Amino acid sequence: ITYKAVHIDINKIVAIKEFYFDKYMFRDVRTSNNFELVDAVNSAILEHYLENFLEEAKVLAAFSSMDGIVHVTDFFYENKTAYMVMDYIEGRSLETELKSGERISWDELVKKFLPLIEALSKIHLAGVIHRDIKPENIIVTPSGAFILIDFGSALQNTESKTHSIYLTHGYAPKEQ
Repeated sequence: ITYKAVHIDINKIVAIKEFYFDKYMFRDVRTSNNFELVDAVNSAILEHYLENFLEEAKVLAAFSSMDGIVHVTDFFYENKTAYMVMDYIEGRSLETELKSGERISWDELVKKFLPLIEALSKIHLAGVIHRDIKPENIIVTPSGAFILIDFGSALQNTESKTHSIYLTHGYAPKEQ
């Protein structure tokens, strides 16, 4: 779940991404903001996904000085779950821009994608692969900059030869 919020200490609009996996957890806001397990048998699975969520936050925080990707400024535990605080990116998705029919020159397109590509290159060198690059996950800011968001499917290189497959049909590489 992603919320638009105001960071009151610095008076800045931020996005707060909450770890919520409805298959394994629930919350009754009439009684508490805390999450409860749907079935205690799944606690190890839920813990695994929670660790992945926090790993995403740590990875993004390490690269937050780069242009072209969303900047994570903080992450924390609360209400028996975890949260990630990041810059709120004003704009429209590249998917929406493409559907508008507005044309852009090749040179301008390359110029807009370059910071995003450079950031991805450094992130890949650090062993992290986004795995869900698509127009819906690229925000076009009012100034025209392209910002890649949603590293929720990111994969860190490990010794393991098997991984879950996350893909959006039409955008996933053939090896997935």
